[in-house]
Amino acid sequence: MPSATRSILFPLLIASACSCSANQQVDSVSRTSDSLKVQASARDDALKPGSTRPSPSTKADDVTVAVTDRDALAALEAHGFALGQLLFGTDARTTAELARVSGMKSLFDVLRADVRGVKRVHPLAKVTSMDGFRLFDERWLASTEMELALIGVFNRMDRRVFYPGTCGELRFVYCLAYRTAHAGVAQLGRLPMTLNAVFLLPKPDDCQAAARAWIAPKTILGADLANWLVLDGPLSAERRASLQLKSLEVNLQNFRLQSFVHPTLAGHIDYVLRVFRADSPSREAFSPAPLENMVDVARLQHNPGLRAELLSHLHKPEVLSAVDQGTLLLPEQFLATRAVSVSPRGLSRKANRPFRALFSDQDFSDIPLAAHRTISSPQALLRRLDGATCTGCHQSRSLAGFHHVGEDSAEHPAFDALFSGSSQHLNTDLQRRREYVAALATGSATDESRPLPERQGTGSGFGAPCGLGDRGFAEWQCDTGLRCQRLEDEEIGVCLGEDTLGAPCHYGVLVSASAPHRDSVARLQRQACDAGQRCDINRSGFPLGACGGDCNSSSPDVACADFLDADAFQNCLRARKTFAQCAEQHVFSAGLRACDADSPCRQDYVCVRTRKPGVGACVPPYFVYQLRLDGYPLMR
Repeated sequence: MPSATRSILFPLLIASACSCSANQQVDSVSRTSDSLKVQASARDDALKPGSTRPSPSTKADDVTVAVTDRDALAALEAHGFALGQLLFGTDARTTAELARVSGMKSLFDVLRADVRGVKRVHPLAKVTSMDGFRLFDERWLASTEMELALIGVFNRMDRRVFYPGTCGELRFVYCLAYRTAHAGVAQLGRLPMTLNAVFLLPKPDDCQAAARAWIAPKTILGADLANWLVLDGPLSAERRASLQLKSLEVNLQNFRLQSFVHPTLAGHIDYVLRVFRADSPSREAFSPAPLENMVDVARLQHNPGLRAELLSHLHKPEVLSAVDQGTLLLPEQFLATRAVSVSPRGLSRKANRPFRALFSDQDFSDIPLAAHRTISSPQALLRRLDGATCTGCHQSRSLAGFHHVGEDSAEHPAFDALFSGSSQHLNTDLQRRREYVAALATGSATDESRPLPERQGTGSGFGAPCGLGDRGFAEWQCDTGLRCQRLEDEEIGVCLGEDTLGAPCHYGVLVSASAPHRDSVARLQRQACDAGQRCDINRSGFPLGACGGDCNSSSPDVACADFLDADAFQNCLRARKTFAQCAEQHVFSAGLRACDADSPCRQDYVCVRTRKPGVGACVPPYFVYQLRLDGYPLMR
């Protein structure tokens, strides 16, 4: 495959969600569907409340903490959990209809202003699928073809430690999706914007009964699962009536530089992160609110007294203990109401590390840290703090800045489907959450600590982060046969082996600038790949490069993935041919590193389906068509 062709490749996939949390404001919501009353009379005895009472032997696998099944989510929307019904009791579905609801209009107005602000920094930015400076189309927020579709329901009882007097959170995640016709054929898809409606779970006495409600019959799926959730489970009318709206959280990809415009970084992408609170119980308006642990770097840098106050706060033993445990919740006086996370390259980018921008190792050199588990050095402390921010979390082993992007149907073509709709980080954390809720349901002690987001789901195998010598990262080890190699991050290396397949092959020295989009890589060099492999470079959209294989290889580590010639595909759409016709004309295959649930990809790569069942391939996330700003098919 010639390099000129590789520079314009990408597969097509479905995008979606995850947001960081906010501090609280609450009010009640109480609505239900009359159709449930008819269904309730015919439900099976096995679904009655008493049948789900756990015994002391309840295990984590008995607990439901995430509803991601497409059929179940569609049924939940029909039962009153579409965004308009959930928040406002309205049947408004499209963004054009939602924009006429005063509460949603106030939120959309802030997001439009954020998008317009991009033009001041990037005057060449525009809505396009042709040029290299690509901007979110604010018209999507008032379109008859767009809606915010439910893609996940998440039990976050494990977050009750952040909100004493509650039983944690319940989150409904929605993704911007379109329904349109192109060349006379119906076409559906998603775009890189999510909205997370976060509710607090009340605590009338204790949380044990609330935890028990999440123990579902093991054999139900799809619409049956949705029926159980709303009839006898945690989304029943009685439980729903007591929910308290805390916040609406938005993650929006608002600007993207193509890799040919920013070749040393393999492109540059901005995500705007926002949290909104209702101004009143009627929800007629929402205003920006502080983001959890997201320190306001600009304000603190210009206010030495406030910065000193924050530093003093972080020196307190009880605060250090919370940082170590992953349960830090900073006072709002230090926090920002808007954040921008950038990709690729995760925490190697200074813009994703607000605490590192404010403080140095020397600021914490007087603290005895050795006894702490995850913050035993100033470097480790600052990295742990950054991982607790919205920008740090969203760029830690994510799917293009999101941690849940929605599941694709089994019928979806391989070149247009993710292996998993959730990041490896999230999939790993779901097991921790199940264990937490199972312990709560049986009255056992709960572990309130949480792991380092940067390491979740990575293990110590290929591509895992590893320590480069600082004592704070001494436990960040590689499996036998792998070595910790320093690349562009000054603190953390990457576990790599002798086989170069999928390994970085095009890297140098990361140079941070005052404006993140001006970051660059100096002394960029191409490294050798094994015989029979090629190096796909940054300019082709592969962050740090990646050694690719041959589709004819017999190695189990090689997966053959279908790709599209991106430019040719877009030109085909503009010629008014159908999605299927353009895909058929411009699909070809390439050998890449294989991946699956137990073998994750490197940072900045996602696992996509291949034609071989159970086998995925590691590709850069922005090869995924609908994780890109130009993913809308009618865009010019």
